[in-house]
Amino acid sequence: MHGADKQLAQLHEAQQIASQTRRDIERLQEEIAGIPPEAHHELAHFGALEQQIQARQSEATAAVQRAEVERVRLEERAAERLQAEQERLESARLAQRYKTLAELLGREGLQRHLLEQVERAIVNNANEVLDKISGGDLRLELQGDSGASKTKALELVAYNRANNTNGIAVDFLSGSQRFRTAVSLALGIGQYASQDSHRVEAVVIDEGFGSLDKTGRQEMIDELHNLKSTLSRIILVSHQEEFAQAFPHRYAIRLQDGSSTATLEIGNE
Repeated sequence: MHGADKQLAQLHEAQQIASQTRRDIERLQEEIAGIPPEAHHELAHFGALEQQIQARQSEATAAVQRAEVERVRLEERAAERLQAEQERLESARLAQRYKTLAELLGREGLQRHLLEQVERAIVNNANEVLDKISGGDLRLELQGDSGASKTKALELVAYNRANNTNGIAVDFLSGSQRFRTAVSLALGIGQYASQDSHRVEAVVIDEGFGSLDKTGRQEMIDELHNLKSTLSRIILVSHQEEFAQAFPHRYAIRLQDGSSTATLEIGNE
């Protein structure tokens, strides 16, 4: 009996296992029946799907790499563009500085300032001479200093104290006045140039004395003698004997037998 009970127990257990297995199969069948039809695929389909996923992953990885390369390129371009903009701004700043410097040092800046200083010094020198050889009647001013617009160097206005007139352009002076003015300016320029190492040693005055009256000629002679302390040599060219006799060293030019000859004549101081 003991063996038969054991067999019955085993049978009973086997029946329970079989019953449980049937229930599990039914449950699985129900779960399988609940899976939508579109989810039913062969194993080969999942293999193909996996390959597609892997291909897409590879494409995505390549796209990420390309995007990274593009990002680096764009960052480099941005840095280059920033540097170019900084260089442009620096160039613009330097260009403005050079433009300002050119204006300050140009014709209307430092050059005009230096020229005006030279002109005023020359006119001051010329007026010292002109005051003596005009009897104090004539005085020169730079046109810009008189309030009129200035268009060229040493553009002068003359004032005549004798008739108390307004300033007039030097070109409208009388012949003798223009000559006195021209000599004064020539000597004024010589005096100014003699201030530095490039000393002006001589000045040449060619004719023009005929426009002076007797008093004017004597005043001119006296002033030329006074200038001997400033200039080493003053060369006069004149047909007037009065001037020839006023200076100790002279050459007389004479026409003889169709040719000109020069003779040194030494007079008294």
